[in-house]
Amino acid sequence: MQHSAHRSASSFVTSLALVASGITGGQPAVASSLIYEQVAIYETTIPATDDPASIYYPIPAENVTTQSFPLVLMLQGAFVDKADYSEFSERLASYGFVVVVPNHERSVLNPQTGEQVVGFAAEQRQVYDVLDFIEMQEADSTSPIAGIVDRDRFALVGHSLGGYVGISTIQGSCLPLICSGDSFQTPPELDAGVFYGTTFEAAPQSGVFPPIENAVPLALIAGSEDGVASYDRVITTYEQIQNPPAALILVPGANHYGITNENSDRDPNPPLLEQSEAIATIAHWAGQFLRAHLWDDAAAFEAIYGANGEVNSPVQIRAQPPLSE
Repeated sequence: MQHSAHRSASSFVTSLALVASGITGGQPAVASSLIYEQVAIYETTIPATDDPASIYYPIPAENVTTQSFPLVLMLQGAFVDKADYSEFSERLASYGFVVVVPNHERSVLNPQTGEQVVGFAAEQRQVYDVLDFIEMQEADSTSPIAGIVDRDRFALVGHSLGGYVGISTIQGSCLPLICSGDSFQTPPELDAGVFYGTTFEAAPQSGVFPPIENAVPLALIAGSEDGVASYDRVITTYEQIQNPPAALILVPGANHYGITNENSDRDPNPPLLEQSEAIATIAHWAGQFLRAHLWDDAAAFEAIYGANGEVNSPVQIRAQPPLSE
């Protein structure tokens, strides 16, 4: 995949730069009304793995008292560079989240060829590595994110393989290729997960979908044109979610790479939706789901669970509200 120029490309030259969200034209109406007008980017390294990481965080208006924001870890898709998520991550941060996007490179076994390959691939250990890193940043007065991260409100967002890693993390399973050791315990800080272009199968393309014993709210966002994680398989994955709240959100016209800055020919299906609109829509609904559960945002809760298939846009939602509701 080739990277498109970020609309504030110079912000990646320095370790910390402010960028204006400035997203008003050419986006679907459903993705309007960003919460924070400006987002900052902090380039750093996760010490435990030496992974480069971009951290996106909102800048409150001058008349707003500084507050802490929930933490979101973005788990990248296989062989997708973190830079390809810059547009999405900036938008998501503008909804009131500190978004950490690492580049986690490792050797993995290609299940189709049986060969070892080296590339970007998420794994479960990153969850604890990032939580530990944020705790270190909070204790470092020189860090630009010191004092603004609430790690007790924590969510996972993922794309493709990253979503598979996220679902496994949420239910506390330890699966081959993504988990080291014999067991994995879901961190108590984890509050929710939202995953795009993700199916959860016993083996890739196996057609066997095990139950998902989720302990926290879980949302799946899918593109109608996804040629890698087809909508039918995402639906089947959603139907295996055992515990509400849960949501399934369909973005018509988006393919597997609707979340990245540019499309990739690794999906044989071309998108039918402009890339900027796909990113805006995916970020909007991810932001709404996370605001509903990490911010207790009543309007966001209503947007997800109140409409339930009746959204005034092409987007379609199936949702299971909390049982208490």
